[in-house]
Amino acid sequence: MATSDGVFSQLDGLSWEQARALFPVFFDLLPEGVVLVDAQHPESLIAACNQAYARMNGYTVEEMVGRSLHILHLEDPHITAPVSQNEASHLSFVERLRLRGTARNRTLHRRKDGSVFPVEFKSHLVTIG
Repeated sequence: MATSDGVFSQLDGLSWEQARALFPVFFDLLPEGVVLVDAQHPESLIAACNQAYARMNGYTVEEMVGRSLHILHLEDPHITAPVSQNEASHLSFVERLRLRGTARNRTLHRRKDGSVFPVEFKSHLVTIG
């Protein structure tokens, strides 16, 4: 089993550019699901996700990138409401994220095959550009 010390010692001597080039490899190997979403887009488009995130939702990475995050939301408003039906809920979440820089939530997602599963997530606001 590799330890973080082993990984870092193997990276010693790499330039910043070389280490940065390895980011996609590490991103894809993370055991936790990670998704990057364009929060400025009204449909919250998925900009990137790793294999774990795609797999837990029943999709491939290629199927998820460029689609709305709302494909995972349930349509039953008593369980959780998609943003398109409950924009105020989404705005309050986004506003919480903007004010605090981080937000945590629990909800249910619908996989590609229609099965439903609980998720707990923590979001961090990252501004690029």
